[in-house]
Amino acid sequence: MNTSSMLHVNDISKWFGGLQALSKVSISVTASTVHGIIGPNGAGKTTLFNVITGMISPDQGSVLLNGKLLPRQKPHKLVSMGIARTFQNTRLFKNMTVLENVMIGQHVHTPTPVFSIILNTEFARNWEKKTREEALIALAFVGLEAKAAEIVKNLSYGQQRLVEFARAIAAKPKLILLDEPAAGMNPTEKANLLQFVATLRENGYTIILIEHDMKLVMNICDTISVLDHGKKIAEGNPEGIRIHPEVIRAYLGKRES
Repeated sequence: MNTSSMLHVNDISKWFGGLQALSKVSISVTASTVHGIIGPNGAGKTTLFNVITGMISPDQGSVLLNGKLLPRQKPHKLVSMGIARTFQNTRLFKNMTVLENVMIGQHVHTPTPVFSIILNTEFARNWEKKTREEALIALAFVGLEAKAAEIVKNLSYGQQRLVEFARAIAAKPKLILLDEPAAGMNPTEKANLLQFVATLRENGYTIILIEHDMKLVMNICDTISVLDHGKKIAEGNPEGIRIHPEVIRAYLGKRES
């Protein structure tokens, strides 16, 4: 497994008016691993995700991907650089098919001019065929190839989450950020999620996830960073985090049995 560092978050600080959401947070994410970010509500986890993905700009600090400074630009620009993200709440086109939703994830890799699409040129048709094939591969990866023609709103919540994961994969990222991926899932769906994330790691993807389900976090993450009131208070492997006194005080409340 490639153990080189992929993402560096260096001394990130962010203020919202008089509230400091992040205070000099630094995190290093190793390639082909699962890196968890945990902490109580209001700890700054989603704000950190928003900084990494360009949704908001930090007031201080920098983010580097493979040693290169990530420019402060709109999120869709970062997709083409290899960063994909899912959100706490599903953001799908509910009246479109599963396949169409996943095909949308490849827009940054589709160089078809608007006029070629309007005129239905051979160039546009070839790219649509390629995009469809890649989308089906992504759906097969998450086990939803048989649901390709289904309207998204007719799927279960857990299946809709998988559509989001497939769309993220279709964007051909190097780094995938999962924001509370297990939220709303039943135990079976959570077990499937664990297997899915493990498969992503085995296939060389790098994953950062925010998650409140401590059992899931402890079972899947290689490294865990803990935030509290906008500051990083601990970082390490799951067993070390499980017994860390500051983590117990701020978040876990008691040692996991």
